[in-house]
Amino acid sequence: MPDVINFFTALIYGTILSAADRIGINPMLLGRQSSQILGPMIENLAQQFIGMAPPKDMEELKKDLEMFGKNTGVFGKEYEWNNSGNCFSAKVVECPWLEMAKYGKSIGYKACPLCGITIILLGAIEAMGLSQVVGINVDNDETVCKLKLATERK
Repeated sequence: MPDVINFFTALIYGTILSAADRIGINPMLLGRQSSQILGPMIENLAQQFIGMAPPKDMEELKKDLEMFGKNTGVFGKEYEWNNSGNCFSAKVVECPWLEMAKYGKSIGYKACPLCGITIILLGAIEAMGLSQVVGINVDNDETVCKLKLATERK
């Protein structure tokens, strides 16, 4: 039953995001706007899921994401984070939203029309107020998602 629910979740959200894209609303712009809504909620979510205040810098974010992923499973089976210069990247094996990636590919995207993990990252970065995401690239090769967020200091 979960596979059917995941499929229909991907179908519903993927279709809505694709429709927005077709009328000129880029899904990544939707993600950036969503981060401004999610950002203020991050402190409460951090307390709830990892029992700590939100991160103060990108290195703390990396550590908190590890703990958050272990506590929730939201980042799939395996994941690794990297923060180097102005690039925050992730490699996620068997992402929980693989159905969305499959659907996204079926309608012409390289992965999900809007990556769920990217929205979480955007919200966390927005909440920290230290960097701004200026570019996003998400790719999927069936079981591995690769995310790259270009950032610049505010």
